[in-house]
Amino acid sequence: MEDLRTGYTEMTQDQFCVSIGIPRSTYQDMVKKGNKKIALEVIANICRTCQISVPTFFEEMGIDLSGIPNKAKERKKRSLV
Repeated sequence: MEDLRTGYTEMTQDQFCVSIGIPRSTYQDMVKKGNKKIALEVIANICRTCQISVPTFFEEMGIDLSGIPNKAKERKKRSLV
């Protein structure tokens, strides 16, 4: 999380926390403990704040999404037939 903040923004911890909607103490716990249990709304806020896509967020957090099917692409292919 700290790498996202410093790599994609020039915000202080306090500014980042306000932007993503979590208390600074929660942020510091996440950084210290490597907690990956993050609410979907917070993930969306992080992506907006860092101006990154959701897949990039998960990649930066070290989470592999490769085994998850992309239903949107499948639906689009079916509708073109």
